[in-house]
Amino acid sequence: MQITIRNNAFWVLGIVAAGTQEQIDTLFNVDIMKHVVEALKDELLEVRKEAIWVLGHIVKRGAAAQVLSVVELGAIDALCHILDKNDPKILSVAFWATHDILKFGVDNGK
Repeated sequence: MQITIRNNAFWVLGIVAAGTQEQIDTLFNVDIMKHVVEALKDELLEVRKEAIWVLGHIVKRGAAAQVLSVVELGAIDALCHILDKNDPKILSVAFWATHDILKFGVDNGK
């Protein structure tokens, strides 16, 4: 039961993160992103799968300060924990998110 609740919670956060800038702002205003980054290291692959989508949407659609914030929260290290999974979909999203973070760094001189 606990797995399903956590999995569904991150699924909902992923939908919010794919929304408007105002919706993304809300995720940061309620200080949820540290939990998303921590979930990327979760033992349960299903939780990681949903958390990676949240992060992917943030780095793709979020403001520069928000991308920098998730990096400072440890997103790059957390993404490295995903790379040991043999799941093409989760790896694809992890590579996409990593690419967007690195592109952000290059584009912003970070």
